[in-house]
Amino acid sequence: MFSEQQIRETALQDNPASRQAFLAKHKSQTNKVIGQLVIFYRDFGEATKSWPRQPRYVTVAQFLHVAGNSLATSLNLLVAGLIVPSGNLVRQYAEAMSMAMLCSVPSVGVFDAFNANRATYAVHKSVDRVLKKENARALRESLGLDAESWKIFKKSASVFDAHSHSTILAIGSSLRFGKKSAAMILGPEYDPKKFKFYRIELLRRFNGAATLVNVFRAIDATVPRNNAA
Repeated sequence: MFSEQQIRETALQDNPASRQAFLAKHKSQTNKVIGQLVIFYRDFGEATKSWPRQPRYVTVAQFLHVAGNSLATSLNLLVAGLIVPSGNLVRQYAEAMSMAMLCSVPSVGVFDAFNANRATYAVHKSVDRVLKKENARALRESLGLDAESWKIFKKSASVFDAHSHSTILAIGSSLRFGKKSAAMILGPEYDPKKFKFYRIELLRRFNGAATLVNVFRAIDATVPRNNAA
């Protein structure tokens, strides 16, 4: 079915043809996602220079970077034609951004719990944890959280739970669609029959990056400067 050369190329090489085919159809939408990430890292890099070097704020900065890096790498994989691992990283983005929010507000208590046991703390529950009644109240007062908007974000983020399991999505991403072109796919490939799917995925990453910019700015406004307590 697949030759040894094909398997070696899949394991050891990138697929420029897949990227070129993707960008030929989706370059503008891809650049919009990149633009939002540029804004995030520009603001993040400048603002965090004056953040106190205390464990809480160092951790918040780390989670914010994990969120940004996860989105950037997810976009890379989507353009390359690797749909499932790309979705896994969007899930990681959502969890990291949630942890940044939760850790930034002292009264929530999440940073203390996480810092006490970083190896086993249930980070994967952080998106849900934002909506716990007492947490949502504290985040609303500190960061301006809109619980209803977060419910929409949570629903959108939950789409990527399926990327972590061998579901119909995993099967679909391994097949080329079309009556005449249908076939199994080995490694990354651009499938023109998935045009609408790619556009939806790009929009999700654009919205994710724009949300990250807004969350960062809300957190930044609460961070003490000049090494204040």
